[in-house]
Parts: sequence; C-alpha cells; structure tokens
Amino acid sequence: MEENNIRIDLYNMDNTQTEHLLEVAERIKKHESPFGKGVLKPYQLEYKGVKEDFFTVGHGHRIYGEVKESYSQEEIDTLFEDDFKKAMTGAMELIGNNHPPEVLGVVTEMVFQLGYNGTSKFKKTLKHINNNEYTLASTEMMDSNWAKQTTERAESLSAIMGNIK
Repeated sequence: MEENNIRIDLYNMDNTQTEHLLEVAERIKKHESPFGKGVLKPYQLEYKGVKEDFFTVGHGHRIYGEVKESYSQEEIDTLFEDDFKKAMTGAMELIGNNHPPEVLGVVTEMVFQLGYNGTSKFKKTLKHINNNEYTLASTEMMDSNWAKQTTERAESLSAIMGNIK
C-alpha cells in the first residue's frame, strides 16, 4: 500500500468522506509512529515505569502471537490498512454514518487507539455525538483517563470535535 492508497470502498462513501478519511489515516500515522513512517522493529511502550506486556510494530499495531525481529514496509502498510478499516468499522458501529466526516474521523482515531471496547465506554461522549451535540461531546472527551494519558492527542481530537458545526 502506498501513501493515501487505502481502499475505503466498504460503505459507498462520497468523495468528501473518502478524502477526509484518507487525511485521518495520515493523522493516525503521525500520532502512532515517528514522522508517520511506521516502526519496522517491534517495541514495548512504557508508561510510568511499567512496560506493556505485548509488542507493537508499524503504526501502533499490537502484535498477537509470534513476534518477528523486523517487519518490511509492505507488511507495516498492510497491517495499518487492516487496522484502519477495523477502526472505521468500529466507529460506524458506534455512531453510524450520518455525521459530518470530521466526526467519523475523530471516532475512527479513538477506536484505532483505544479499540472498540475502550471507545464504547465513552457513553456520554457517544450520546452527545448521536444527538449532534459536538461541543458537549468535545468536553466529555477531555473528562477521561485517556485525555490524561495522551493529552496532546486527546486535545487535538477534542478541538476537532468542538469545531464541528
């Protein structure tokens, strides 16, 4: 997969939605890996002195099963495409497809980072989104452990949500 070559054909999206989700994919890459290039060697993140008990590679892809010493760029790109589609599908299950593309983009990135189950716990945020109350959703996003742990990313996504009309 080359840059901006993610096949988003699952939901018959219009060009505006598709273009925006391609931008979201690039934003996720920048949040998940240095310079958005993808990390070829598996690593374990450490938070407050505690290492994760799993390895990550590429653009934030959690490795299940055998961990290889290194991955090719093609493997990283394929993993990202699959992870992105899974995140987008999860976001659509949580909020549907009747919101501005920016809303779907924010929720897709949350699902990418936190998983479907993690994002589904944002009950008030999701309620506000589904009531088209994006400013209130933005505020609720910041009232979370997620916002404390990844403050810059949460603030960025909250700002996007808060500016949706």
